Amino acid sequence: MRHRCRFGFAAALLCACAGGATVSETYPRAQALIHSLQLSVAIEHSLGPLTPAVPALFGTRGAIAWQRMLGGTEHALGNYDLAESHWLRAQRLALAHGDVDTAASILKLRGEQAAVSDYTRTERIADELSQLAERANLPGAHADAEYFLGIVDRRHGRLDSATQHTQRALDAATALGDERDMARALSFLGLIARDRGDYSAAFDMEMRTLAIRERIGVDLAGTLRNLALICLDLGDDNLTRKYFTRAIETAASQGDGLDYSSALGTYSSWLVDIGEYQAALAAADEALVLARALHNRPAIGFDLFDSGRALTGLKRLDEARDRLVEALAIGRELKQHEIIARSQLALAENAYAAGDIAQSQRLLDDISADSSAMQFKPTLTAVYALADKLAVAQGNLAQALDYAHKRSALRDEMLNTRSSRALALLEKSVGVRLE
Repeated sequence: MRHRCRFGFAAALLCACAGGATVSETYPRAQALIHSLQLSVAIEHSLGPLTPAVPALFGTRGAIAWQRMLGGTEHALGNYDLAESHWLRAQRLALAHGDVDTAASILKLRGEQAAVSDYTRTERIADELSQLAERANLPGAHADAEYFLGIVDRRHGRLDSATQHTQRALDAATALGDERDMARALSFLGLIARDRGDYSAAFDMEMRTLAIRERIGVDLAGTLRNLALICLDLGDDNLTRKYFTRAIETAASQGDGLDYSSALGTYSSWLVDIGEYQAALAAADEALVLARALHNRPAIGFDLFDSGRALTGLKRLDEARDRLVEALAIGRELKQHEIIARSQLALAENAYAAGDIAQSQRLLDDISADSSAMQFKPTLTAVYALADKLAVAQGNLAQALDYAHKRSALRDEMLNTRSSRALALLEKSVGVRLE
């Protein structure tokens, strides 16, 4: 019944815009996604009654193929609950039929879908894949299990463990000659390197990923977005905008609502960073509508966070606080340290803007006490920047100077000579590609 609730919510979005405008008028891509969800329900109602007859007509293999086809169709239309339901049936049929290779391939589909937003399910699927890989000697399933465990560990702030799992996934994919899975693992290692502030390594991995994905023609938007994030942290606004623009255009041209929402949401975060608050709010609000329609809880959390920051920049502090509190609640629900830490930091900045220095300090102290959150060096840099301002506001100039030095040292560490060379290489390598 969960998919019916999601469909009802999607329909309700039709009138959820300012001034009485419809989603169609304000967010045409959200309208297109809603139509896809409507189509997915119609397909389910039309083809569902045929399902009981398939085994009798085509046997178990036909039933597996039927359920797998329905799952793929529902996934393409954005109805991930229905896709999961069909793929799970196909997997169970395959296992009952003794077809472990097919069962493993379906588990991979389920894991890639779950990894977008449901980390508990992702971990369960990884455990299933590990057991199946060991029982049936399936190295591909082992690589998938390691990759999914890496995703779960990164989201929970366990960066060392995430690196180890993902490196094992890369090694296994390389041994198998599977370029798609090699690119998948390389890109994720790039994200972890960025979390650690190692932009040279992050840039190298994402550029290697881009070369593979351009050659095989898959998953380009995500890599372009990751490169934009690296350019953002390296301080090159021109290249950041270009990579974000390319990521958004690529996702839009492919009709991928999930990639489009992700690229747009991340773009809005950068627009806040450079002070383009109105444009940031517009981008975050559109991404939020899409994330809600897709029922993507992590994306909803990030979009609430980004729109809250934009509202703080626009001095709409009460509206901003409501969104940031909701983002923090989602982060805690998901146990996702990045959302928790960034929402707390944004709430601290909101309190500072409102003149509540004591509350801002309390929130900042909570973040500083979270060792998992403090692993993310971009977050740590922002913590030092706010701590500097709070120390000045409290008249503690010596402490303010100390935080300023810490922030400067961290920026120097992050923007080291290797990163500068990487940026020079980046500028050279994209001159033809992006201009």
